[in-house]
Amino acid sequence: MITFHNNPDVKCALVTRADMHLKADRIQHGHGYFTQVTHDMMGKGWKGCAIGCLATSTQNFREMDSIDAMDELERTFGLTSSLVRLCEMIFEGCGPRIGRKWPVEFANAVPVGVNISDHDVSNFMFETFPNHMLTPFSMSTENHFGNKARKKVLKWLKSLEPANAPELVCPNPTESVDRVPVIA
Repeated sequence: MITFHNNPDVKCALVTRADMHLKADRIQHGHGYFTQVTHDMMGKGWKGCAIGCLATSTQNFREMDSIDAMDELERTFGLTSSLVRLCEMIFEGCGPRIGRKWPVEFANAVPVGVNISDHDVSNFMFETFPNHMLTPFSMSTENHFGNKARKKVLKWLKSLEPANAPELVCPNPTESVDRVPVIA
């Protein structure tokens, strides 16, 4: 699957979304994908994990389970389920101080227009963390990684970026809307 459908605007939409969730203090550990923290059913009080925040617009909250969230990230942003699960495992393993910034860091780190398959993620996991396996259904707490793993994932994602890739400049998140461009 080609990341961000080879469209820098799609990446900017994900970076913006993650940044808006961070600024709204909606990113939280240990609550599953989404948690309502108020009785407001319009979603103004919800918090979510890395996957939940990346898959959900800050403007149009809709509750979804983990499979829906991963499908949304794959369909909308071109991120495979294994890459998304790896993102979540790093998020949960880093702790709140570093982890709450991870969705923004992750969205920024994934290069545009690169074919990152589930097989590529599995190979990276096997070579980098030989005692842990990321399988299509693994997401248990014993698979969570910390800050050292975070740095290795960032280095790996950076190594996938084409040498001639232009630097991506996204609009200021406070001035833009959390909207994904339509992919034809």
